[in-house]
Order: sequence, then structure tokens, then C-alpha cells
Amino acid sequence: MKSFLKCLVGVLLKYLAKIILWRFSPRIIAIAGTEGKTEIREAITAKLLESNTLRIRENSRGFNTEIGLPLAILDEPSGKSSLSEWYTILLSAFKKAFFQKEFPEVLVLELGVDTKGEMEKLLNIVHPDISVLYCIRPRGFGDEDFLSTMEKEFQILSSRSFRFIANKDDERIAKQSAVFCPPGKLISFKNPQHIAEEVEILLSEILGAMRIV
Repeated sequence: MKSFLKCLVGVLLKYLAKIILWRFSPRIIAIAGTEGKTEIREAITAKLLESNTLRIRENSRGFNTEIGLPLAILDEPSGKSSLSEWYTILLSAFKKAFFQKEFPEVLVLELGVDTKGEMEKLLNIVHPDISVLYCIRPRGFGDEDFLSTMEKEFQILSSRSFRFIANKDDERIAKQSAVFCPPGKLISFKNPQHIAEEVEILLSEILGAMRIV
């Protein structure tokens, strides 16, 4: 029963999130990788807030899964194990999806992926304008199957992103550069501020092109 309710909540949140994204069409910046996503997200958000008058929202740590991502988009908390809290959250999310008057122009979102098929589920909710891939590293010794799975998941993100930035300092990403970076480029991620500046440039180009159109 609990698994059914969790599935139902996930489906409802996903469609409510897609509705509000359809209504407001914010620019979406996605951050992916097996680790280090939070630091990159915070650096990008800080840079954009410092140099733009745009309304920006980022997801909190942990709100990057199939249920957490819609909650972040809808700016709702987790109901955890409380049915009454989830009812309140879904009601609030419904009102926002259909009746909210304002919404951030830019969303900076971590995408949490650690098993096969998860990236596809997240990209069924969001369509990134800019994606940033930080690293592909093992969780433990001899974790080759996990690394191979992550490579394939992040290749899906690369192919579905309008602009893509990947970390040339990461050995596995550098080896797969021809696969990861046809739509983007490899840069050094040693300085998070550098990444934030690159994202800001790409975002300005995207927003400028939209104004021309």
C-alpha cells in the first residue's frame, strides 16, 4: 500500500511540475555527476544572483530524485511518512501549478542519478538549457559496472541538453570527450567560480537569443 501511495504521489508531482514549467518556461541549468554537485550548484547560483536581476531558484540537497525534483520545482517540502502532510503538499502544488502568477526565470537543479534509467525519468520532467557534468567516480573499489552505467546515463543528459559543459580534469569524462561534448565543451573544474562564469556566459547567450526572437 505504501509503495502504491508513493508511486501515486510521484506521478501527481511530476505532472504538476511539468504543468508549471510549461506555463512559465524557465531556463533550466542542470548539474550532474557522481559527487560534487552541491558545490557546483551553489557556485552557479551565487554567481547568477550576484550579476543578474533574474529570479532564481535552486533545489536543496537531496531534492534531486524523481520525487525530490518536482518538489524543488514546485517549492514544496517533503511530506516524509505523513499522509496528511502529503495531502497538504499536493493541494498546495496543485494551486501553484494552475494559479500561481509568478515563477523564477532560472532554475538551478541537481540531478541525482545512481542507477540505470534514472536520468531518463528526470529528463521526462525537465529539459535542460545548460547541463554541467562534474565527475564520474567510483563509490568503492572495483565498481566498474556502476561507472559504466553512469557513463551511459550522463551521455543521455549530454544528448538532451541545449548547451553542455564537462570537466576535462576527470579522467573518464576526458576519455569520452567525443561522446560527451558534441554540443558543448570541456573546461577545467578546479575552480567552481570558473564554471559559474562559463554558465553565466551561456545563459546570457540563450536569453539574448530569446529576446531577438
